[in-house]
Amino acid sequence: MTVKIADFRGVLLAPANGVFLVEEARTYQVTAPGAHEVWLGDRRLHRNPTGHYEVVLGHHVGSLDLQVATSDGSVARHRLDVRPRSSKLSPMLWLKLLEDLEGALAGLSVGVEGPTRGAVGTDGVAAPLLVSALLPLVPALVAALRAIIDDPRQIDREHHDERRLRDCRRIDPSTLAWIGRHPEVARWLDGWRAAELVGEPPRIPVHSAIHTLDHSVHRAIAWLTDRVVAGLMAVADRLDEVAKRVDDTAWCHGRATRARSAALRIRGLRDRSWLRDVTPEPPSEAALLVLADDPTYARYHRLARRFTSPAFRLADAPHEPGAAVRPSFSLYELWCFFALRERLRAALPGWRWSSVALAKLLTLTGSGSGAAFIAQHGALRLRIDFNPTFPSFYCRRDGPHSLSGERRPDLVVSLDGGPLGDRWIILDAKYRAGRENLAQGLTSVHIYRDALVDPARGGRCVGAMLLAPSRCDVDEWFDPAWQLKHGLGITALAPDTDAPHLVPWIRSRLGLPYAVSDPQS
Repeated sequence: MTVKIADFRGVLLAPANGVFLVEEARTYQVTAPGAHEVWLGDRRLHRNPTGHYEVVLGHHVGSLDLQVATSDGSVARHRLDVRPRSSKLSPMLWLKLLEDLEGALAGLSVGVEGPTRGAVGTDGVAAPLLVSALLPLVPALVAALRAIIDDPRQIDREHHDERRLRDCRRIDPSTLAWIGRHPEVARWLDGWRAAELVGEPPRIPVHSAIHTLDHSVHRAIAWLTDRVVAGLMAVADRLDEVAKRVDDTAWCHGRATRARSAALRIRGLRDRSWLRDVTPEPPSEAALLVLADDPTYARYHRLARRFTSPAFRLADAPHEPGAAVRPSFSLYELWCFFALRERLRAALPGWRWSSVALAKLLTLTGSGSGAAFIAQHGALRLRIDFNPTFPSFYCRRDGPHSLSGERRPDLVVSLDGGPLGDRWIILDAKYRAGRENLAQGLTSVHIYRDALVDPARGGRCVGAMLLAPSRCDVDEWFDPAWQLKHGLGITALAPDTDAPHLVPWIRSRLGLPYAVSDPQS
């Protein structure tokens, strides 16, 4: 059966080695004449009015299995390799994001959403269950392990042996010195005299260097690899159990399959290499020195220890898994929360910072609402709220509310006691890239700016900004002059980027002075 896949422009994809390369967050049309059923992983696809099967991909990276079944029972399988868009975060920047979050919020386990879930919305952050952000790092982990296997460090060990004279092909100076000290052996070097000697020829000590891979760092790599495999298998088994209690059973089983496949892939790579003969043991001091100094070994250690973290575990619990796992877009929003705090703290020396209810960020099914950072300097009070709730108009009270339905923006920054009065702005973080997705993300900015009201701070917000991991080709959205003119825009904010215009924009909208005097100081 001939299967054709067309992208959003209608261009047919040419498979590479039988694999269709597709991009995340895209929609594809599958043409399969004579197909009885078409499945994408664990989800059945339905034929649309045009006669095609529609594949809608979310923000997911990895391999998907497209199964085409005919009426006679035969099944044809095609693999889809979902690649990240080039404008999104690279695997190493994603790893940096995870490290920043773990450093800021101990106990946070991380996740990425499923391939058919996730959309730009105006309800703020959600925390759906049972997602693992470490699975997108599996290809990088496998590549790092393969680099060690292909070019391992060898150690030279001196080997002591005793050989008969006629078996020695080369005599080193130390051996000659030993023979000189033993005249009874030296007699056997004279062939004429040796023929008259009685008994077995003597054996002489020989020292030789043997190249071996039995190094402490390789034993540590084998131990770490075993722990990664065991961790992935444990998570897969736990996901299968939890699938019995949640609505999205197919999604849980799909994640379990990915985790189990990753474990089998890593185990197979180990078992087909010299690493299978290495005895696993925890890292010794010598092994840690290699793991710190050698870039090849350090790369694998840096990735693998993520999978062995106590947070990467779905422990048994009466009602829910123990790890606070979140989708990738929620992780990005959490990271922006801490990144904004760090940038404002650097721009406001001398201010006193404190936090409020950060433990709410670790709640599995919660939104994190109530968590905040507060900075004070004299009469000035700056507050960064994470995912605050604005009740709907018909449920409003005297406080902040929405003119329509309930809204939950990602970040709200407010300044009380400033020279322009009490003011507030909205920052909406979207893990999106590309013109179409960012244009869609700006919709939430418009809605928040028009719908949300805080009577205690002048009513409407004085500005709204979309935070995204990268830029697109619409330069005006990122231009500070355009943002000041319209009171909204987009800022590219990601690990290892400065976002130099973000803090000045916040200052200008809130009226935050560059120099303040603290009467208490």
